[in-house]
Amino acid sequence: MLPDLSLLRVDIYEFDASDRLVRQVRAVRGHYSATGWQLADVHESAIDAQQVTTRRARLQDWPTGLTPDLFKVFTVRPEALSVPQLLPVHAPSRSEQAEYRPVCAGLLAEADVAIREPVVMMVVAIPFVFGLQRSGGVGARLFTGIVLGLAFF
Repeated sequence: MLPDLSLLRVDIYEFDASDRLVRQVRAVRGHYSATGWQLADVHESAIDAQQVTTRRARLQDWPTGLTPDLFKVFTVRPEALSVPQLLPVHAPSRSEQAEYRPVCAGLLAEADVAIREPVVMMVVAIPFVFGLQRSGGVGARLFTGIVLGLAFF
């Protein structure tokens, strides 16, 4: 269950009085509305003694007494999910991908600068850290390092 109280990868099993599986429903996603649960991208298999009948549906109602309040214990925070686990949550369309491509390219260029700057600053700081430690002049070295850092930025 996600924070918006929608379900991912729903599996429903129905058994008869003899504890034999008679129906299995698998849905990619489910959300709760005023009328109850609605499942999306549903694959249903009905099993009897002679055959297995399968059916697919884009949307299907799920009549159950289960409410989102009962599932809140199982809520998963999106930041705790890995990238492959997040893909079923939001798979962007081709138009969304085209829309965000320039934004991401700009951010990647900024990230490249953000990675380069600390590395350069560490290289600049090395002479000040490994200078003669007992010679004193710590204040002068600190001041020189601050001035070089400000000049770099």
